Amino acid sequence: MMGECLRWTGRSVAGLVLASLVPGDLWSAENDPVREAVTQLLDLGWASSLEQSKKADRCWAQLPPDVQNDGRAGYAYVLALIKQRRYAEAAEKVDQLVARDGKNVAAWRAKIWLAMLTKRYAEALADMAKLADLLATQVKAPGQDELCTMAAGEMGTACGFLDGPAEAALAVAQRNAQRDKILARLDPPRKDAFESSRRRVLNLHASYLTQQDDAAKKAKQEASERREETLKELKSQRDRIAEERAQVDEQGEKLQAGLRYEHEKLAAAERPLVAEMAGLQTALKGTLAQRRDVERAIVALEEMLAREKDPSWRERMLLDSQRLQLQRSGILARLTELQRQVAVVNTRLAQVRAQRAATQAGFEDGLRRAGQELEDLERQEKVTAATEAKTRQAKGDTRRASSLATRAAAFTTYAPFPLEEEKLRLLGSF
Repeated sequence: MMGECLRWTGRSVAGLVLASLVPGDLWSAENDPVREAVTQLLDLGWASSLEQSKKADRCWAQLPPDVQNDGRAGYAYVLALIKQRRYAEAAEKVDQLVARDGKNVAAWRAKIWLAMLTKRYAEALADMAKLADLLATQVKAPGQDELCTMAAGEMGTACGFLDGPAEAALAVAQRNAQRDKILARLDPPRKDAFESSRRRVLNLHASYLTQQDDAAKKAKQEASERREETLKELKSQRDRIAEERAQVDEQGEKLQAGLRYEHEKLAAAERPLVAEMAGLQTALKGTLAQRRDVERAIVALEEMLAREKDPSWRERMLLDSQRLQLQRSGILARLTELQRQVAVVNTRLAQVRAQRAATQAGFEDGLRRAGQELEDLERQEKVTAATEAKTRQAKGDTRRASSLATRAAAFTTYAPFPLEEEKLRLLGSF
């Protein structure tokens, strides 16, 4: 993507040069670098992946300064940041847009929405007063009537939110003074849009509060009806848990006793095998030493035989060599037998130890399950006790009431940012 942005930037710069040389009526909108920037920023910003988000950032950073300074390109980047829920960055960027072009109605709308979303209500009110001043100058601006009326309605929505869900955030006198100031700058159609949106928010908020109150009353009534029945069920559950706990405790004691018995029995079977193995290892070690001694003697005798010339001595050495060979054969036979015995004892030891391990694992598994059952019963006891305490003070299922309260207090419930509409409007402005 870095390469693509660089190639695009090159085309944009070339396009700017070409635009300065070609008459305006021959300059195609397809070669408009600002339009291309807006299109790419919106396409990348609307993607869901983090990588595409980074690509949008890179593309913005690579735009020529004159394209970045165009309010439409900057607003496209703001829309992309809002789409990605990067509200702090969007607020910073839209502040720059407004500072550079104080007549950008779309940027003012986004600035106010972001301030409301992030609960900077005093700042939002001050910005609405500035936007109202701007709208007063846009009464006859070509193509601005619908946008300005929409902005007036959105200010009404924001003021309705401050007068309703967020009424505790600002003093009443401050809200009223700013609202009067805003209304004084609006012409009748936009004033109607403002008041209509404000009433809509207040009515919707009142509806949420009514639903929340009804949900809370219903929950309380249902809780009262269920309380006695639930307490009876909980008592029965307590009795069952106590009985099961006694059974699990008894089972655990039996398992512990069985494990000790099996361990002692298998240990008794293992001890003579361990002693036998120790004896075999000692005998094996001694036999291996004898073999080494005999083999060294044979090697030494063979070296002497190779040097000896006297026939009588050579005959004696040959007899000695035969005797040593016979002795080595006997040692090797004993070694083979000892190794066989070691293998047999090893097998028997492995069997006993495997049996002990299996027995140990079986009992431990049983004890672990018993422990888990006790833990489960303890958790059930705690849950039962907590449930019993809650049941005595229960106000019923308050999730719906809480959900309604959350929705009623959220600015986006009344004023979701019109991302898709703004995207289409921006693309259609070329």
